[in-house]
Amino acid sequence: MRKIAVELKWPDRTALTRSDFERAFESDYGRQVGATLRTQYRMAPPIGELVSACFYPVPLAPGRGDPAPWYDHLPERIRSIVTWIDTSDAGREAHDRPKSPGFDNGYEAREIINLLRSICTGGNFIQALMHNSAEDEKPIGVICMYAEQERLLVRLLSEQDWATGYRRLIKIDTVDSYQGKENRIIIVATTRNNPRFEQGFLSSRERVNVAISRAMDRLVIVGAARMWRERHQASPLGRVLAHIEQHRDAGRYALVQASSIEEGKT
Repeated sequence: MRKIAVELKWPDRTALTRSDFERAFESDYGRQVGATLRTQYRMAPPIGELVSACFYPVPLAPGRGDPAPWYDHLPERIRSIVTWIDTSDAGREAHDRPKSPGFDNGYEAREIINLLRSICTGGNFIQALMHNSAEDEKPIGVICMYAEQERLLVRLLSEQDWATGYRRLIKIDTVDSYQGKENRIIIVATTRNNPRFEQGFLSSRERVNVAISRAMDRLVIVGAARMWRERHQASPLGRVLAHIEQHRDAGRYALVQASSIEEGKT
């Protein structure tokens, strides 16, 4: 189905990507008998507010409070509840690479691996996370918009010596496999970044909504903000970026540079 959607030249591919539940809910019968829940209990309030503002006509009420205080031991650059890590200033090095089918992005993948390393080797935080997680729980999830990016990340993670004791904590999967799942920390790999400003699957409201709403306590989006700041402002990820930038002064949302860009400035 994804391959068909890529090959079709339709400006709107939602006819192929909408779920059966969505079709039923929006049918004549669904409009008569359907009901929408107005309170969400999964997401920390800032994540819920982001999802609500970008994807729902009626605001969702928070049914839970902020994450536990030990989340304050996360690395400083992702201490906000919602963080966008911007790869724009890396230039061509951070462009996506066409595959067959789909795309991957080596720069973004390395940034995510570095982020996972900083989380897992951070001492106090990872000990608290492991202590408060069920034995069979994977508290850290990486959601990829493209299967090729998932494959690249899985391979890179398998090559990391530091990851030996932490792989059981990390789930890496595609957005299409994440419906109905959740993790305490979600990292979203956007992948797309190119001079033609082609956003591909990220034009899908449903996919972006699923990706960011799987997060319970922390949401980190990794990608080139220029893709949605300079173009596609009205697209799903454009609205997400705009909400983060408009509310980051409140301290719960942040926009930071990719780690290698920050290191180059010091």
